[in-house]
Amino acid sequence: MSTPVYEQLFYNQHMSTSTAEVGELIRRRRRKLGLSQADLARAVDVTDVYISGIERGVRSLERWPWQRLEALRRALQWTPEEFAEATGIELPAGTSEPDVEPDKRLVFETTLVKEGGFTEEEARQIADMLFGDKPPSLVNSELMYKYNRFILDLARSEGGRS
Repeated sequence: MSTPVYEQLFYNQHMSTSTAEVGELIRRRRRKLGLSQADLARAVDVTDVYISGIERGVRSLERWPWQRLEALRRALQWTPEEFAEATGIELPAGTSEPDVEPDKRLVFETTLVKEGGFTEEEARQIADMLFGDKPPSLVNSELMYKYNRFILDLARSEGGRS
């Protein structure tokens, strides 16, 4: 896949091959996991526009604090070794947990959007409530009804009942 002409004209002076390669590896991994740029952005506390820039090779990870890099590694479900190989950045010893466990909230929100037909905002509101960030009384009753129906339908389909 070649770089569009407009990117060649405006970004080439800032683009290095290694930054572009890192961006492409991140894009492939994100897509493989079924994450949107917005999902990944939320997991690492940046904007989806920033993630887009990384994936296009016009932004670099070089000045990110290790905590954000660790959040990126975990969101992409890479081991520390896989992260270092993909990005060329080794995280400080002792900062990475040995087992890569996906961010449960991110997986939950992605599932609601992709399998439950919820909007990203609805998924975020439900996750806020279930993960303790928002009292249940602040989530509207129609949304809670929709969520409960989804869970019941899911339980019925997995339980073999129609």
